[in-house]
Formats: sequence, structure tokens, C-alpha cells
Amino acid sequence: MNTQDFIHLAFLSQVILLSYYFPRVMLKRTESIMERYSQEEYPKLYPVPVETIRNKIAFFRLTNGIIFLIGVASVVITKWVGTKELLTWDNQAVIALYFMLQASPMIWATLLSMKYGKQMHQQNQTNIRKAALSPRKFRQYIPTGYLVALIASHLLYFATVFYFIQNPFDGFAGYINLLGLLVMDILFGSMTYYYVFVRKGDPVQTLESRNKETTRSAHLMVAILVAVIIKITLDLVLSGLGLRDYQDIVTCIYFNLIVAFSVYHYRFDNINFELYRRT
Repeated sequence: MNTQDFIHLAFLSQVILLSYYFPRVMLKRTESIMERYSQEEYPKLYPVPVETIRNKIAFFRLTNGIIFLIGVASVVITKWVGTKELLTWDNQAVIALYFMLQASPMIWATLLSMKYGKQMHQQNQTNIRKAALSPRKFRQYIPTGYLVALIASHLLYFATVFYFIQNPFDGFAGYINLLGLLVMDILFGSMTYYYVFVRKGDPVQTLESRNKETTRSAHLMVAILVAVIIKITLDLVLSGLGLRDYQDIVTCIYFNLIVAFSVYHYRFDNINFELYRRT
């Protein structure tokens, strides 16, 4: 197998994992919860009629199915035509654009979840539990290990950029690379701030459960930022070594790992579903 074959194989893994396997995991979790905790017995768990939720699930399943078929067809067409580049176009562009297409149902599901969460908060005003008296601090939700990884990834990126400033390669953007990192820091820093200080947790759940959920969200934001920094550092190194083709393989693996971490990050083990039971 040559490099292009490995790229196509990595892309196929992205197609299967992100548009088939992980959506099935998400759907299985949701449908399992709905089966175990019916709207009749646990009305506080459902901000909208259960039939509405089932329709949204069907749309999510259909959308991912269509995107999966598009991805498989892309690989088949590429192999059938016999071209090195995906869809006779450009590997990097196809991989990135297809990932954006794959991410759209998950982003839609996330926004829908936030909308339902807001509705639950409004419907259960009488069940709101007391908040902590002490103000929240970032350090409460981001442990030392995550901070060390974040600092280490930044230092590694700085060292890589400054090395290539002294030893540039064709297409190297110089100090603009540092501006890109600053944008990433602001973006993920803002999202972390939102989850820690702005977002309102489920009013039905205990303070401990809400704090655990906030901690998980903060962990996820920091972990993804570290992964992004490592990814762009690897891109610089591979470009500097003249191994740009391997960037496409790394990109597919990176997308797979990011989505895997995000999907398995959200679990229901800290939720006390009995609090949603009809009283």
C-alpha cells in the first residue's frame, strides 16, 4: 500500500466512525433512557412530548445515514476513477469539508439539547435547588494535570514555531501561527467560561451533580484545546519535513479521536433520574 491508499483508508475510518458508529452510540443512549424512564412516570425529564423527541431522533438517524452514504460513495468513486486525490479534487479539502458535514448533525443535536435544557429549567422553576454560597473559580473545575498538559502543549507549539522561524519552509506563515493559537485560546477560553460561569444546570438535579457536569464540560474544553494545539504542531513538523501527505492521515485520526472523546465524555452515571419521577 502506498501513501494515498493509507489516506483513503484513514478517510474511510472517519466515514464509518463519525457517521455510523458514534451516532449509533448516541442514539442507543438516548433511546435507552427513554425506554427506562417513560414520560408518564418521569414527566420532569421531558420538556416536550415524547413523540417530538422521537421525530428528532429519526431526523438525526436519517441525516447521518445520508452523510455516511456520501462518504462511502466518495471512496468508491475515487477508487473506481483511479485518482490519487479524493473525488479527483484535493484530499485535504475533501477531508475537512466532509468533517464539517459530519459534524452538522451533532452540532444540531447539541443545540437542540441546550434548547430542551432551557425549557426544562423554565418548567421546573419550583424545583430549583440552592446554589453554592461561595463563588465559582476556574481551578475548582480544571485539575492540575489538565493545566500541565495545556501549558506543555503551548510550550511545544512555541518552540516549534520559533524553530521554523529560524529554519523556514515553503508556505510557512511565521508569526501569524502565533495569532492562530491566540484565536484558539480565546475561542476555547470563552466556551469554558460559558460552561463554568454562565450555563445553568438542570434545576432538578443536586448541586453535586451539577458541579460534576460542569467539571466534565470544562475538562472537555481543555482536552480538545490541547488536542488542537498538538494537531497544528504536528502539521508544522510534517510540513517542515516535507511529509505533507501524512497530514491528511493525521487529520482523519485527529477528527476520530476528538469526536470519540466528546461522545464518551457525556455519560448519565451522575444523574439521579428518580428526581424526575412524578410526585
